[in-house]
Amino acid sequence: MFREEGMRMRHLKYEWEKFFSFRYFWFLCAVFLLFNLWNLSEQIRMEFPASSVRQLYTDFQEQPEESKGQWLEEQKAKKNAHYTGNQYMEEELFKKLSREWIQTEKYDEYLEEIKERSAKMSGSIFSDEGTFAWRNAKVTPVAYEKLKGTKLSFDLSDGIVKATKADFTDLCMTILLMAAVYFLILDEKKNKLYPLLRSASRGRAEVIGAKLGVMAGITGLLVLLLYGSNYLFIFHQYGFGNLTRPLQSVTAFYESPFRLTAGQYLWMYLLLKLVVCYAAALLMIWIAQKAGTPAGAILAISTGAVAEYLLTVLLPSVSYADGLKYINLVEYIKIYPLFTKYHNLDFFEYPVNAMRIFPIVLPCLLLLFIVLNLTTFCSHRYGTKSGRQGGTEKLWRKLRKTARGKKRRKRKKKGFISDSLVWHESFKSFLTNRTVWVCVAVLYGAILLGRGLMIWNSVEEEYYKYYMTKGQGELTQEKLETFENEKKRYDDIYSMTPEQCGLSSEEISSRQEEIQYQYSGFMRAYEQVQYVVENNRAAGTDEQQLIYEGGYEQLFGEISMKGRLIGELLCVLVAVYSAAGLLGMEYDLKVMNLLQSTKKGRGTLLRVKLGVAAGVTTVMFVLVKIPVVMRIVQNYPLTGWTAKVRSMRFAGTSVFNCPVWAYVLLLLLLQLGTLYVVILCVTALSAVLKDTMLTLILSVLLFGGTLVMEWGGLGMIHSWSINTLLDGHRLLQSGGMQFALTVLVFWGVLPLAAGTVLHRVYKKRGQAIWN
Repeated sequence: MFREEGMRMRHLKYEWEKFFSFRYFWFLCAVFLLFNLWNLSEQIRMEFPASSVRQLYTDFQEQPEESKGQWLEEQKAKKNAHYTGNQYMEEELFKKLSREWIQTEKYDEYLEEIKERSAKMSGSIFSDEGTFAWRNAKVTPVAYEKLKGTKLSFDLSDGIVKATKADFTDLCMTILLMAAVYFLILDEKKNKLYPLLRSASRGRAEVIGAKLGVMAGITGLLVLLLYGSNYLFIFHQYGFGNLTRPLQSVTAFYESPFRLTAGQYLWMYLLLKLVVCYAAALLMIWIAQKAGTPAGAILAISTGAVAEYLLTVLLPSVSYADGLKYINLVEYIKIYPLFTKYHNLDFFEYPVNAMRIFPIVLPCLLLLFIVLNLTTFCSHRYGTKSGRQGGTEKLWRKLRKTARGKKRRKRKKKGFISDSLVWHESFKSFLTNRTVWVCVAVLYGAILLGRGLMIWNSVEEEYYKYYMTKGQGELTQEKLETFENEKKRYDDIYSMTPEQCGLSSEEISSRQEEIQYQYSGFMRAYEQVQYVVENNRAAGTDEQQLIYEGGYEQLFGEISMKGRLIGELLCVLVAVYSAAGLLGMEYDLKVMNLLQSTKKGRGTLLRVKLGVAAGVTTVMFVLVKIPVVMRIVQNYPLTGWTAKVRSMRFAGTSVFNCPVWAYVLLLLLLQLGTLYVVILCVTALSAVLKDTMLTLILSVLLFGGTLVMEWGGLGMIHSWSINTLLDGHRLLQSGGMQFALTVLVFWGVLPLAAGTVLHRVYKKRGQAIWN
């Protein structure tokens, strides 16, 4: 017994030592920790200054209870912006404090309101006793009955809210768990050690038990690293206030039906986060065991996570399918929604509290995932001691043979044989992992569907388009007089009085309201006319013309930023995937040295590899742009291609005052060239890492992660990443110096560094890369 226990401990120790040797995982932990803290600091920076909020709430709490209201009114009346230095921000901060304080003082009234509202709803609208709504209205007051007499304590709530409402941290945690599963399970599969482990005498229950134990430890470390750092950072910025106050004293948890203190909630949050994350990690390990390849496992995990997320977003909160929305690992991993409100699920017209289901579902999921992992790893032996196949494998083969019927006659297959390096690399790029291309096709189909939806312009936009298309082109004196006359007509209408026109005030107001959208559209066109007139007068020429900007704003990504980011992300993913396997696959198959020793295994092969990856990326780039352009052309007139690009106000600070067609071509070249730089950098990274999957994961994080972060609202990252070149338009409007520096760094220094790495990798026997 003690011997077996010692064997288990040795297995656990070995798995820990092996996992600690994966330096890339700990590097990823450091990177995501920094990203997470940066995201928190950016969120705080975009709101009220943390020091100002903390000081105001401290000063307010120091006032006697009976004079707090008077002190608050006196501070509002001073209007000296003592705390924030900005009058508008100061007023909003005082409104926030006043609203939270009043809410705290009226908690008993809120409980009575719940009871009255429930009685009213169950007695009138939902009079049918057999419906979910009627039963839900009846049980809701009972859940809050135990909170009667609870005295809330006013304190700063921002610390607890921001420390536990951490969706970006949840995303980082999910990615790091996927990375841990890769190093723990998929790395052995990739190195062909997985079947060997399962065939050994101690290679089943003991090994998988040790792996699950290590995963539990890793999950705990990650929870402490990410969420613990959130606690420390937010505590430093805001503090947590009085931890013994009721949880309902925190504004986001005002509607919570649970008798907890703020400190108890913070401890329960970390504990439950650990358990839910471990359950998610167990599910990932099981998927990794069932998947045939590491890429397939990562793809399946990612697809499942996205599907779970879409269920939480798309399903309504009250429906027969709300169980799929709330009994969901993506919803559970957030933790805080379980405590914020009282919510019942519709279980065959009977209300079942979501929080009561949670402590039942979570242990069941843990037990289920543990059993699935154990049975999957321990079942299906690879052979008996005699070397023959097991009975289960024999039976399975027999059933498959019976289902197929008689053995089909062998047909002579026609093949295509070629020694062309281009054909070989193209085949390897397209057909070695078809599941990834299926996902790319699905994502592209979603883009096509989204681009196919009709654009509905506002009435103001339609009038603006009418005036601009009517007067577009060179701004002549006749057109200028037409706009001035139209401006005078609108001014006359808006300056009418009952004495002048003989109409009543109501009739005048009605007429002005009827033309408000026309007037708004006209004023946009008139302002553009004035812009062109002033610029032409300053330049002493008539080079600028009137152009309708609506279509070009869409084309340059000035309006639909998220739509632009989706297309750019798809192109980056294709570039990363097509480049990650160029050298990584040769390293995976241990044939790199063999290829380098052949006549065409150096510069020629590398140039072909890069050319194929560039060709695949170019095709996807064109496919992404086609539906975008077609959608814009169908809804907006794109005219004035020969006019100077500075004729448009949103492009008035362009570095190059070239024709519009040249500006569009320059944007496309910037985007496509940046994708080629991504290919070169990913190829160099694969030569350093010597592993396809690691290259793929790290490259997606480096080049695709910045796009996702900008999508999430971190606009600062735009100027410090390849996003600025993939956008192009904003870069060209930023000034000549910034444009030159950005191009120098991303098109000069970065490719030079990648080329140097590839040169050193391929420099064998004194032969350079391009020889």
